[in-house]
Amino acid sequence: MKKESGKWKTTLKMAAGSVGFLAGLCVVLILAGRFLCRKSNADIYDTTAVRTKDAEVKNEVKDTIDVLFLGDSECYSSFNPLQMFAEHGYTSFICGTSAQRMCDSYAILQAAFETQTPEVVVLETNCLFRSVKSKGDSKDYVLDRLSDHVEIFKNHSRWKDAFVSTNSLTKKKDEKNRGFIKRSTVKPYEGGAYMHASEERKSMDADAEKYLLLMKEYCESHGAKLVLVSSPSPKNWTYAKHNSVSDWAQANAVTYEDLNLNDALGIDWTSDTKDGGDHLNFDGAKKVSAYVGNWLSEAYGLKDKRNNPDYKHWEEDSVEYASARN
Repeated sequence: MKKESGKWKTTLKMAAGSVGFLAGLCVVLILAGRFLCRKSNADIYDTTAVRTKDAEVKNEVKDTIDVLFLGDSECYSSFNPLQMFAEHGYTSFICGTSAQRMCDSYAILQAAFETQTPEVVVLETNCLFRSVKSKGDSKDYVLDRLSDHVEIFKNHSRWKDAFVSTNSLTKKKDEKNRGFIKRSTVKPYEGGAYMHASEERKSMDADAEKYLLLMKEYCESHGAKLVLVSSPSPKNWTYAKHNSVSDWAQANAVTYEDLNLNDALGIDWTSDTKDGGDHLNFDGAKKVSAYVGNWLSEAYGLKDKRNNPDYKHWEEDSVEYASARN
């Protein structure tokens, strides 16, 4: 009996110890989740990319950015803020990140408005057809369920950047380019015409559409105009996607410009793409930036800040761009 009693006591101690450990672990997970969660409590897919863009925008002088560009790599490959300033005198900043999800677009937008008051927000539309959630990319059922209910798993990628200063996040970037990435590589697209008129629709990701509406409402409440733009890209764009974005834009009174249907751009797919029609190279971006720069200037009456002493740094950077762009 004594031996059995001793075994029970040992078992109870072990059980109590296990319960205590699990309870302590739960407390740690909850506290860590709160530490890693963004102040806005917004859903984030790539927290490092979001935090990096947040830091880059906050490096700009407060209330000096007229236009924000959001989107994925099509965004930072197509729009050149220094060219637009050199040609039209208004300021802009590229908040595009690789494979950007709309939840991240929305988070970056909110963070940017903490220090800037842009008049126009341009969303490059390729990210509207990319799944917002990471669950579709994962076969780990347990982790997927935990990410739904436990903050630390929802924001697990913040462990790496939570202890990194915002200065170190941006120190390797060429801040003068304001988010634009110049690529001079040439790899022709040889697939021929790709925008064939049809009535087909390619559905936007449901969560991406949810964030698109949130973005529209946020812009309206902060006095900015939301504009949708599809950059030229045979590898990414179709008429079916165009139709879906056009339908949404008309239904929600948002301006939409599909540059894949604009022959006036003069895109030469033998020389204006870096990777066979996926992204534009520097020559292609010059053509898009010239058109979009003029269109935004005229459509939204953006002020010319050239020769304004408060924007001397923009003048200097745009002069340097002009001398090196060829």
